[in-house]
Amino acid sequence: MKKFLVYCDYGTSEHCLKELVRFLDRKQCIYELITAEEIRSNYLDKNPSAVLCFGGGFDLGFLSCLGQEGCRSIKNFVYSGGAYLGICAGAYFACKNIEFDLNGPLEVKGERLGFFNGIAKGPINRNFAYNCEDYSAAVELRVKSGEQVFAYLNGGCFFEPKDNHYSSLLVYSGAQNGHDLIECNGKMAVLETKFGMGKCVLSGVHFEMDVEGLDLGNDNVIKNVLPNLAQNKFDTGDLILSLFGD
Repeated sequence: MKKFLVYCDYGTSEHCLKELVRFLDRKQCIYELITAEEIRSNYLDKNPSAVLCFGGGFDLGFLSCLGQEGCRSIKNFVYSGGAYLGICAGAYFACKNIEFDLNGPLEVKGERLGFFNGIAKGPINRNFAYNCEDYSAAVELRVKSGEQVFAYLNGGCFFEPKDNHYSSLLVYSGAQNGHDLIECNGKMAVLETKFGMGKCVLSGVHFEMDVEGLDLGNDNVIKNVLPNLAQNKFDTGDLILSLFGD
């Protein structure tokens, strides 16, 4: 079974890290936490077939903590055959360009790792605020095979490609379900791409989160998120883990 190396340093949301680890535990995956210093110190070279995971948080934190040396180490690791899993902030971080809250108070834009030759655009939640679930959503997605599924969204993105070197795995289906979201019907929510000899899977939604990981004291979560997540019969997490093989 693949080993997952989970980034746990500056830029990571404590809540998102907890839920990613809980997801890997639930799926009986082998994992360990990894710091920016370990990445800069070529720890990735000792785990050439591992899956490096960056979860939710804020990618400016990733950038400042890793520095150019750490980012270069990640790119070399994937290019040489390693794998990368990016969720929400980790997905923004992996794209060629990021456009987050353009012309708004949280605006972030610029170039990033470039595993996906395209733009990560968000947040899809119009009134997104960090460390807050008041405007989070359970969005409806369509799987490549045709199934419909709900996933947790809080600050996530859709992906706009600049070429055709990718595979779209799930798209936003357009159902608003009472949430105030930007138009993203038919846009990519989860994709798979190659970078050199390595594989990258990027998700704008938090497929790793289930009802137990949400704030059950939040009115928005109770009214608008939980009822939809409870309908799920398709396990997006299993699909994504299967892409990395044994």
